[in-house]
Amino acid sequence: MKLDNLLSLATAAGGEQLIPDLAARLDVSESAAGAGLSALLPTLGAGLRQARREDRLDDILSMATGAADPDAEVAGAEPNLGMAIAAALFGGRNKAEQAAAASAERAGVDAGLLQRMLPVLATLLINQMPHRGA
Repeated sequence: MKLDNLLSLATAAGGEQLIPDLAARLDVSESAAGAGLSALLPTLGAGLRQARREDRLDDILSMATGAADPDAEVAGAEPNLGMAIAAALFGGRNKAEQAAAASAERAGVDAGLLQRMLPVLATLLINQMPHRGA
């Protein structure tokens, strides 16, 4: 998925309020939220491509159907839907956290912020993608 398409999906998900909403949710400045968004979009694109190549994308899409709250509880090992989606995109929670940490290092953004932001953005993006069979 192209970065421009991801940005469009993220913007559609959060509208003009995406960055202010992320900042408020994560208790960071709008500048930090924008930097985090910019750092994570290429990483999320890579995760989506990997999930598509490994034929896991439909399962991830069905996991998120109708669930917009990344903090929603889910059955299984992950503490919430957002982390479950991020883990599914990257092939496991450790890989998702490593992807966020690598993005932080490349972009010079706080790794803890990106690890908190990844489940939120993953949920927003997955919920904006067209679901097959829907």
